[in-house]
Amino acid sequence: MDDLMSMTLKEWKCRIKGSYHSIYDSMESNLHAAASFAMANNGKKLNKFIKEIKDGRERLVNDDIEVDKKAKRHEAQKIRELQIKQAPEFLENNEQLIESDFFKNWSKEKSKEVPDGN
Repeated sequence: MDDLMSMTLKEWKCRIKGSYHSIYDSMESNLHAAASFAMANNGKKLNKFIKEIKDGRERLVNDDIEVDKKAKRHEAQKIRELQIKQAPEFLENNEQLIESDFFKNWSKEKSKEVPDGN
């Protein structure tokens, strides 16, 4: 009992993944038995069962890293859409800033820094 209480979060996740792997192993074992039985009786296909095992294993392998990447990509996309949506209003409200000498000089300096590709 003390071993279970002293486990870290990562150890718990590994143990849970291991139990899912065990479930999929037993499903795969059942699949082989069912496939031989089905082939002996009437030749029904077991594609749904095969797909379920394959998808379950892929979900375990891909882990939380892919979920985090997708969440970050989605968040960045939402921010970009918001920026595009609010850009016209921002430009209208900050017209004086854009027309100021500071901004014009700054944008000229930045355009000089960019190589022209020749």
